Amino acid sequence: LRGTSHYGQINDVTFAKGCNNLFITCSINDIRVWDAFKHRELLRIHVKNLECLCVGLTSKGCSIVSGWSDGKVRGFFPETGQLKFVISEAHTEGVTALDLLESNSPGTPLQIVTGGGKGRVRIWAITPSHQRMVVNWKEHRNIVTSIKVIEGSNLCVSSSEDG
Repeated sequence: LRGTSHYGQINDVTFAKGCNNLFITCSINDIRVWDAFKHRELLRIHVKNLECLCVGLTSKGCSIVSGWSDGKVRGFFPETGQLKFVISEAHTEGVTALDLLESNSPGTPLQIVTGGGKGRVRIWAITPSHQRMVVNWKEHRNIVTSIKVIEGSNLCVSSSEDG
């Protein structure tokens, strides 16, 4: 971990569920996947001239989901770093927070809860063929700083710079 690092501030970190040696960080221009036990970087996903503001990983490790300063949510394959999906214009003022709402029911799409710079909280349904907004709330007056989904439920909590 000492031989390589982000050159800017780290905006978010997430750990893989059930795999305590893997974690993901995000910063200016990139997302990095790390192995804490081997003290090394496993993968670097580079997106030029953008800042990754938040990052998450699906519980089964199928997708790295990230929010960016250009207002897009990008999903990547964790093995290769190749782009899996993009939600364009998820938030016009940047995607500042996200969490994943996953169901154990077969056929139920992945849902992503996102927060933006103007206080909006949105839920997106993700399928292999498309992404669509399911819910759009104006919950805050300022930047959404964190979103946490309560596991096993349809509930989430969000925080903002407005308190």
